[in-house]
Amino acid sequence: MSVSKRCMHRRVRVEKSREKRGECALRGDVACPCKNEQQNSYGIAALKSSGQGFQLSSAKPQRLLHHPLQMRSSKESELTATRCSPHRKAEERASTFFPNHATLVSDETGVRESSNMSTETQTKQSTFLVAMSGGVDSSVCAAMLADAGHRVVGVFMRNGVKHDVENAGKPNKQGCCSIADSNDAALVASAFGVPFYVLNFEAEFTRIIDYFMDEYRRGRTPNPCVVCNNDLKFGRLIQYADDVGAERVITGHYAQVREERGRWRLFRGVDKLKDQTYYLFGLTQDQLARCDFPLGAMTKAEVRELAGKHNLATRNKPESQEICFVPNNDYRTLLRARAPEMLEPGEIVSTSGEVMGEHEGTPAFTIGQRRGLGIGGGTPYYVTELRPESNQVVVGLKGDLLRDEMLIERPNYIGFEAPDAGESFRANVQIRYRHSAQPATLRALADGSLHVQFDQPQSAVTPGQAAVFYDIAENEECLGGGWCALMH
Repeated sequence: MSVSKRCMHRRVRVEKSREKRGECALRGDVACPCKNEQQNSYGIAALKSSGQGFQLSSAKPQRLLHHPLQMRSSKESELTATRCSPHRKAEERASTFFPNHATLVSDETGVRESSNMSTETQTKQSTFLVAMSGGVDSSVCAAMLADAGHRVVGVFMRNGVKHDVENAGKPNKQGCCSIADSNDAALVASAFGVPFYVLNFEAEFTRIIDYFMDEYRRGRTPNPCVVCNNDLKFGRLIQYADDVGAERVITGHYAQVREERGRWRLFRGVDKLKDQTYYLFGLTQDQLARCDFPLGAMTKAEVRELAGKHNLATRNKPESQEICFVPNNDYRTLLRARAPEMLEPGEIVSTSGEVMGEHEGTPAFTIGQRRGLGIGGGTPYYVTELRPESNQVVVGLKGDLLRDEMLIERPNYIGFEAPDAGESFRANVQIRYRHSAQPATLRALADGSLHVQFDQPQSAVTPGQAAVFYDIAENEECLGGGWCALMH
């Protein structure tokens, strides 16, 4: 089904120019298709490129989502991408693409993969499913793969969350799942002739929001990005990869995965300031075998530079720092809108039980918080404990935040099989994304959790946050992780 002739928008055009001076250019004049588009059984709005332009994929009709390609006021230069020929410099950049699974080599037949696969398998064109968030990182992943001559399928995860009131006057709110981000991802996909799909994950995101709310209700601080990675990005996306015939799922995470000593292993990215293995500790062996992180061997500066060389529409886009379903980056707004009964006023007490003030609700606080306590005087106080059962927030001095032991609940093991109860091992444990992993002894308990004994006390162990452990020698390999809990 092609775009209706009655559509008032301009058709999507992809014009291929002849190779000139070793380069070729793709220009995409992007407009949204008309309202007569179809969707398949997953709630996907799909556009496929062909010689006549973009067409809607044949699929079962479903409820219409927002158009995956919506026209924005942009200069034509922002819609233009310059690509190097897939046969240029393939060898020198091969190790950057996929050092973990295979090597790209170039010969008179073009670009191919060199691995332990059979000759018949190697001659087949590789297909990759790229999770395109609309940011510069995933855009560069798609560009790199298309540039290397692979078949690329782009997908965008739609969360269905609307912030009409909270974000009034902020149409360009930075997140990872907004309409503006969908448009940006579509611009990049169209520039490279990449089929682009918008996946309807509204129901799944609703469950993540429910988890988010429940953790605050229990006096814990949730980490929805980890849950999203486990359940959606590397759960459902592998299913979609199978549906479109893609061998691997590609994301813009700064991490590295390699098969060594009979296991798939996860390593920190080269850019230590951008390393994201902390958010990936929940991946299973089966998931790691199907994933690739092309940016793991690159720095953020190199990614920006490559985006500029390709003239990507997202090349100067700022990084997303927000939780995609939280309006205005203030989770309290979400709590007030969805569960106002959670924000019940109560007492702020000291570690000795003295009443120090009043709070608006325990979910409005987190361990280690100093600002917004409303306690006068010159002594700085910090939140040391949350007691939702008595609706109390406990505060103390900075030293009261120190703990030399904790629990890791529901651990997942990547670097080795789960230890038997009573077995111990040494590792560096990271309890926050910006926390420097610290040496500790971890001992497996009968209930499956891990007891952590730090060599030195650590500040602000926060229940609900991820606790990820790395190899003790070099602090590079992510061995696994779980969820922080306090000793009872």
